[in-house]
Order: sequence, then C-alpha cells, then structure tokens
Amino acid sequence: MKTLPFIRGKNDRITVECATEEVSIHTRCVHCIHCAGIRDGKRIVPNPYAQEFKKQGRGSGDAFELLTAQTMFNTIVANPSADAIECADEKGEGFHPFWVR
Repeated sequence: MKTLPFIRGKNDRITVECATEEVSIHTRCVHCIHCAGIRDGKRIVPNPYAQEFKKQGRGSGDAFELLTAQTMFNTIVANPSADAIECADEKGEGFHPFWVR
C-alpha cells in the first residue's frame, strides 16, 4: 500500500501523482479499483464509492446510492485535515476504473 499526498491547486482542485500521470481525485481516484481510502489525519477512511459499488454487485443496483457515496468521498477529501490517498496499486498500473474488468 502506498500513500499519495494531495496536491492542492486553485479553485479547490486536488490531484495526486498517479503511476501514469497527475490525476484529479474527484474524477479519477474515486472510481479507481486501487483506491483503498482517504488518509484523514492519522486514520484511513475507506473509499465509500468502492464499498457501495462492491455491495451492489456487477451491473445492478441503485444509481442514487452510488451518487451519494461519491458525494461522501468528495466531502471527506474536502476536509482540510485530509491529506493523502491510500493506493493499493503495487504494480504501477495507474488508473483502472471499477466498471472495466
């Protein structure tokens, strides 16, 4: 597991240095199979979107619940004490979305 520190930019844009390039947390990390969670101080908050996606199963489920989980992810990331993403990408593959297998 590796820790990717936040790069905070203008207009509340937050990125991390992924294996392939610098990516936006709000549009990439939330949907990546490697995102294990958000480091908030000394604790790690599991990725709520990943938990909901796995709970619903492949191809089924409630889009509203996924949207709520993504909003929760973005809310946790926006917290000033949140400072990094925990990434399980040990092979250096980079961004890999849940819906592509």
